[in-house]
Amino acid sequence: MAERSKALDWNSSNIPKVFVGSNPTLSATNENAPQGAFAFMVPRVGKNPRGSWVRHVGSADVHALDRSAIEGAPQGAFAFMVPRVGKNPRGSCFLALLLSVTACTPAPARYAGDTMGSTYEVVAARLPPGVSGADVERLIRRELDAAHANLSTWHPGGAAARFNATPGTDWQPVPPGLAAAAALAHDLSVETSGAFDVTVAPLVRAWGFGAGATPGATPSPAEISGLLSRAGYTRLEVRQEPAALRRSIEGVEIDLDGIAPGLVVDHIAAGLEALAVTDYLVEIGGEVRARGRSPAGRPWRVAVEAPSAAERRPYALVELDGRAVSTSGDYRDFRLQGGVRVSHTIDPRTGRPVTHSLASVTVVASTAARADAYATALMVLGPEAGAAYAREHRIAALFVERTLDGGWREYATPEFTVWRRPLRPRL
Repeated sequence: MAERSKALDWNSSNIPKVFVGSNPTLSATNENAPQGAFAFMVPRVGKNPRGSWVRHVGSADVHALDRSAIEGAPQGAFAFMVPRVGKNPRGSCFLALLLSVTACTPAPARYAGDTMGSTYEVVAARLPPGVSGADVERLIRRELDAAHANLSTWHPGGAAARFNATPGTDWQPVPPGLAAAAALAHDLSVETSGAFDVTVAPLVRAWGFGAGATPGATPSPAEISGLLSRAGYTRLEVRQEPAALRRSIEGVEIDLDGIAPGLVVDHIAAGLEALAVTDYLVEIGGEVRARGRSPAGRPWRVAVEAPSAAERRPYALVELDGRAVSTSGDYRDFRLQGGVRVSHTIDPRTGRPVTHSLASVTVVASTAARADAYATALMVLGPEAGAAYAREHRIAALFVERTLDGGWREYATPEFTVWRRPLRPRL
């Protein structure tokens, strides 16, 4: 699996935007700060193990490395911090939403909390007549509860976890939601020739990454071979009617972490549209989907974080309307072993960490689930094969590759340039 590093950026006055980045900090700016200035915040330590909190900008509970970037924020500006932590093996991600609420701008409806070993954030810029905040809240809760029951492998009582814990190669009845998710994952695995694969989790753990892993572990060639014999999307069968899953060999596990958050984002987005809510942003665990206009009446803007573990700053900017964005990268979750970089991005086809120079891939797609899966697959494929695949399949993708001199070079497909917007330089 690949970690997420996505962001909404502030580079135009009075535009609510979102910054989603990877562990361990998040960024936010406001319209009174110098263009490009970012304030970096860290989770509040306390009884909440996730460190998730909401505070007025500039309050005593906001810990910033550069307080000057946020203390001039106007009344009504909020920074929302939702770290992605817990058992989710992809690493932590954050969503910070800065909303400037004025007398002439109706306050948006906002919902946030913990879910699926991570966090969620939903913003409805405007609610249509006859739709209440309670209606939206019920929709969100219904979808989150369904995901918890059907897709969760970190919840022992979840259907996916029960499948993993039940031995045998017979058909096992599962909820329709789990069968549908597994079917989509299978289709995406076929499309990417196995670069995306929901059976790879045991190999990720074997290399010392993810929940339940031994940090620094390095499997032997024999162990890798054994794990590969019990992995692979071709060893998992899906039946929709009646809903059931079957492994063709003992030991096959499923881990839908690479697609489940995006699926739930898509389900919530569909529910909002069924309620005639057409201006919204939905984020779960770093997967972002938006439609319509922000509370300020302008498009939602998402900034891609520069793939650097040493600093946090925006690298590129995209504008979303009826689209989703996902970024995969390995610039935070890796280790050095004997001077060799060991990435947490495991190639499901070889059972080994990728060794190419690709630092991150950002994908804009029609759904969050596809954006997530494609970003993961392209990160596995690497700069040459990934770019060729994206061109062939007309995927909106941005590749950022490490260079020997410590810099980056990029390649963007023509489809990505449709959504890209100029990013103002830092002052």
